[in-house]
Amino acid sequence: MYRYKRLLVGISFCAHDQSTVRYAAMISRLAKSEKVFFLHVARSPDAVPRALRAEYAESSGPASEFVRQRMEAIVADTFEGCPDTELQFEVAHGSRILGILGFIKRERIDLVVVGKRQGPGDDVSFPVKLTRKAACSVLAVPGGTHPELGEVLVPVDFSELSVDALEVGIAFASASGRTEIKCLHAYGVPSGYYSTGKTYEQFAEVMRENAQEQFREFISRIDCKGLSVAPIFKLEQHKIAAAIREAIDEHQVKLLIVATRWRETLAGLLLGHITRSLIKTSHIPILIVKEKETGAEAVQDRPDRETTL
Repeated sequence: MYRYKRLLVGISFCAHDQSTVRYAAMISRLAKSEKVFFLHVARSPDAVPRALRAEYAESSGPASEFVRQRMEAIVADTFEGCPDTELQFEVAHGSRILGILGFIKRERIDLVVVGKRQGPGDDVSFPVKLTRKAACSVLAVPGGTHPELGEVLVPVDFSELSVDALEVGIAFASASGRTEIKCLHAYGVPSGYYSTGKTYEQFAEVMRENAQEQFREFISRIDCKGLSVAPIFKLEQHKIAAAIREAIDEHQVKLLIVATRWRETLAGLLLGHITRSLIKTSHIPILIVKEKETGAEAVQDRPDRETTL
């Protein structure tokens, strides 16, 4: 997995901006990022975010320049990233989602970091839409999150996508000095189990043993960089998102990493319902790992299997 060299941080002038910026700073330190862009998308060139209107009434300069200065002030107060990382501030106009997607393509962004509201009834549809359409990885950070990297959890189904997600999780854990990462697999019992003459409980044990064997084969394909990968097996066939949330609480997980694939096709606009549910409900940061693909403009010079950030 290529390193997160170029980050894009969405600034909306909401209460969760500080959490987003602080978490992005931690990523820049771990990944030794080359550049971090801070972007605010305004509805029009003259639009000023509601939270800044009182301040802007005292300003005589252009709205875009005022907004850029306020972003710089937020970052100066909260961003403690890699000292070698270059910072750049941008203001775009029009649709927020289209502005960010265009910026991702133009600046060859590796990772987008956006905030996610936490209050009851808050609209969490934006991170879902962005994750569905972005041609790079997305990190959604709930408001109030402290920039610490504790326990990391990676749900896996033993696919190549799971390999990508686990390699990124290993890179995060290794860069932060941790010695272990947790890996969750949810398994189920097929409906025709009774034809084998075994009870549900007996066949559940068979399925668990099969999952354990699959895990051993799966992990043998991955360079764990000396880290211990602790598997968690849960008997849950249908409510997998609930099983993941349960594991987050049980093991005090601080970062959830899942993988999905981006394609520049209609099918690529669909996001798995499990990932969508996790983005909406997770109370911890969730990193959605994607292949860096842009159709005919596929990014080049990226190693296929590099487990550094």
